[in-house]
Order: sequence, then structure tokens, then C-alpha cells
Amino acid sequence: MQSPSSCLQHHAHKLSKAALSELIALFGNAIDPDFLDQPSHGASVRERVFTPRVAFWAFLSQILTPGSSCRYALLKVQSLILSLKQSSICSSTSAYCQARCRLPQKLLHDLRQNVVEKLEKQIQPGDLWMKRHVKIVDATSASLPDTAKNQKQWPQPAEQKPGCGFPVVKICALFSLATGALIANVQSHLNVYDGRLFPKPWKWLSDGDVILADRAFCSFATISSLLKRNVDSVFRLHQARSVDFRKGKRLGKNDHLVRWKKPPQRTETMSEKIFNSLPDELWLREIKFSIDIPGFRTRKVYLVTTLLNPKIYPLSSLAELFRKRWNAELNFRDIKTTMGMEHLRSQSPSMALKELTVFFIAYNLIRLIMFEAARKNRVKLQSISFKGTVDLLTSCAWLFRQHLLKKRLRSDLLRLIAYDALPHRPDRSEPRAIKRRPKSCQYLTKPRRLMKTIPHREHYRKKSA
Repeated sequence: MQSPSSCLQHHAHKLSKAALSELIALFGNAIDPDFLDQPSHGASVRERVFTPRVAFWAFLSQILTPGSSCRYALLKVQSLILSLKQSSICSSTSAYCQARCRLPQKLLHDLRQNVVEKLEKQIQPGDLWMKRHVKIVDATSASLPDTAKNQKQWPQPAEQKPGCGFPVVKICALFSLATGALIANVQSHLNVYDGRLFPKPWKWLSDGDVILADRAFCSFATISSLLKRNVDSVFRLHQARSVDFRKGKRLGKNDHLVRWKKPPQRTETMSEKIFNSLPDELWLREIKFSIDIPGFRTRKVYLVTTLLNPKIYPLSSLAELFRKRWNAELNFRDIKTTMGMEHLRSQSPSMALKELTVFFIAYNLIRLIMFEAARKNRVKLQSISFKGTVDLLTSCAWLFRQHLLKKRLRSDLLRLIAYDALPHRPDRSEPRAIKRRPKSCQYLTKPRRLMKTIPHREHYRKKSA
């Protein structure tokens, strides 16, 4: 008769090898299961049911199912245990939650970078813009539960009353234009300016890259520092700078070279060492183009770039490239709205960082499937629906659980993903308005412990005399 410890060891070993097999069947090529159990990442090697491998795949399944709770992830593990004909585990989510907390942040960070590297290695010259690797930078935010630890790390907006708002974390992310992958990210509180966060992911830039960004990132120091790294930039011109095409060297209509001088004083956020290393002047190219959409007011857009050759990089190509900057907004929509990252659930900052990292791992894994489908079926990656891919993978999960994912079946799955194409809607514009009215519930205008109970909707109790 086996001892309880030996039974647990055998139980955990079989569970770890089969941990959520449908996800391993899908993403096993991108994530090596043995990588999750390496002690070098700080993961616990103690024998238990929720090993780092089981905890990670359960966490990932929870992220891939928007709105699901920890109990849902626990039920996934319990169903796997039943399929292995093993004894059931406790129905409490405590063990699973503790296992998520034990996952090292370094392990999750390395997993995300491994997925990004495997995705970027599949890029071919035809996927690049004019043989250049373009990376888009943009910033967004996400709210967290209103706990004291979260408020201390990422305070709520100043205009909200104490006890009535939620902590907000700002996220600056670097995306690949060719694959849509999230290459790097950095977090801070809401009051930090976008341009201050941008230099932190620069270590993920390579020689010859092109940075594409909006006006919030356009500055003399940023452009100069990127040039030192042999990285070109295409920015929308900051609103504080004026443009006069009568000055400088004319390259064509609405296109000229102009000299930018070094700012006379450094900003408070810039160190004196960095300020002294900046050149006295830069020769940059400024262009202007118009956006003409029937029924809308014509808009004029000004760009500044370090791509100075008008023959290699004509104005029309730069205008079309800046149009693709909107892909970053669409990528954030996929992560926040489709996957549900807009409202995080973690009660502490350390767990919130892990939750963010697993969201980015899940996003990149889906992007990997989409890129593979586009490559094998010779369709454009931009025509594949992210939401459709998530729905298809979810609906076919029973096939993976039955270990039916053969090579032919995977090819059929990729073909279904590739031909579930998005409709072509150029210059589409829809109002951000809600047709269905929500229930008439009162707003929390005071901390909950101070808020009086109101017996009827929209009728406030009168103050006692």
C-alpha cells in the first residue's frame, strides 16, 4: 500500500504531464512545458498538485475565458483529474490562488519574451515595411480593485473622491507592426507623462528599426536618443511646434528639411548627463498630408521623421505608414475589451503585475496562431479577426481535450481562422453611444461605509430634523 506522500507525488506527476492538455496542444510549440518547472526561475520544486506548470496553464485558461473566476480554473483542473481517474481535490480555491502567487514574475516575463522571439523569428522580408521593422509605441490604462496596497502603488485619478474611485495603472507598450505582438511594456501611475515611460523599453529595439508614434512621444531628446541607437522615427508633430514650409530645404509640396535646435533648458525629468549628451541641432524632415473622407471635415496631419530621403521614402508612403499607427489602438482593444484586461482583479500590486504579464502572454499566443494561419493560407494578417480566433479556439477546446488534434486537424483549424475574414470597411466611423439603457442605480458618491441605504431608486432619504 502506497503512503500518502507517494500517492501525492504520483498524482502530481501525472497531472503536471497532462496539465490542461488542450492548451498544450494549441500552444505547446511556443511554450516548452519543461521550461515551467526549471528551478533556475525561482519556482518551487516541492511536490504538490498545483505545480508551477499546472498553475500557469490554469491561470492562462482563466485569462483566455473573459469574466471567469478562480473557481472556473479550479474546475478545469478537477475535470482533468477526473479524466486521469485520480482522486478528486478540495473544492476550495485557496490552493490554486496560493499557487498563482508563487509563480515567479521572472518566469512569466521570460515566457512572454520566448513567445515574442518565436513570433518575431517567423517574420519574412515581405512582412516588413520597405525592408524596415516598424514598431509602434502607445500607452493605455487599466483599473484595479480598490485596495489600500493598489491605491498606494497606483493612485486613483485626483478628481475622484476618496473611497469612490479605483486605482489606475498606466501601461506603455511596444508593438510589432509586422506581427502585432506586444514586444515590451512598462507600468507606472496615471500622472506620469507618456514620453517619460517610452525610454524604458528601448533595450528591445534593434539597429535599423523604425519607431511609429503619436505626438505625445515627439521631442528633440527622444528623436536624438533614438538616432544614437540607429533607430529612425516617424512621429506626429507635437502641437506646441509650429510649421512653416517656406523655411528650410524644400523637398516637394508640403515636404521640407528643417533644422531643430537643442532646447535651451532641460526638463525636470531629464538628467544633466543626458541633456549634455544631446547634439546642438538636428536636421529633420517635416511633411503635411490631408485626410479627406466624404461627409467629414478635412483634417491636416503634420509628421516629423528622420527618414530624410524623399525618393526612398516618399510622402505618400509615410502618410500610409502613419495610418497604420492605429493598429496599436486596435491591439489595445483586443487585449482590454476582447480579453477583458480593462478591469484587473488582483488585490495586490505584485499579483496585478503577474496578471498583466499573463494577459500579454495569452495575447501573443493568439497572435502566434493568427500569424501561422495567415502564413500557411497566404492571407493578410490584418484581415483575420482576433475575436473570431478566440471564439474558434474556445469552441474547439473539446477536440483538444480528446487528444484529437492531429496535423491535418490543425491545418483545418488554421484554415478556418484564416478565412473568417473581417469585412472591408474603409474609413468606417460609428458613434460611441449605448442604445440599451442601464438600470437606474445610484452612484457611489461617498465611501461605502458612509453611504446610506436608499429604499427606492432615484429617491433619496430625507435628512432627519
